[in-house]
Amino acid sequence: MHYKKNNKLKKWLLFFLITISTNIYAQVYIINNQTLDPSDWDTSSTSLSDIDNNKFILLQYYNYAERKKIAETKQQNLNELSNEILNLNNSNIDLEIANIQEQLSTMKKESEEAIKFLSTYTLPELKQLNQLEQDNLQKIILLQEQINSFTHK
Repeated sequence: MHYKKNNKLKKWLLFFLITISTNIYAQVYIINNQTLDPSDWDTSSTSLSDIDNNKFILLQYYNYAERKKIAETKQQNLNELSNEILNLNNSNIDLEIANIQEQLSTMKKESEEAIKFLSTYTLPELKQLNQLEQDNLQKIILLQEQINSFTHK
């Protein structure tokens, strides 16, 4: 009889240990599989998560609103610089060209850094932002060529 009690106790202890270790393993498994890049998520199985909420969290994590505002402001500044280049006055042309070249150089560095950061992500909003930065960079290059044509005349 004493043997059967010990055997039952051993079975319950074993069951308890397996249950605890399974839960711990599952928790570690879930933590280790979390990712911030939605392209890595396995969406084939049913998910209990709220996709829109996750997307919102990711956009906040990557400072999307701030980055978008910076890119749009840069686009507006490029349009203004383009107009300045078209309307350069002969009186202060060297000073104006130097000022424009400095601004374009700064914007080019910012755009290149943003493109380098954004190019690795697949979230649609971040892809759009990457495309906007690439468009800005192309315009910067064109404006630099245009301003360089003034200095070589």
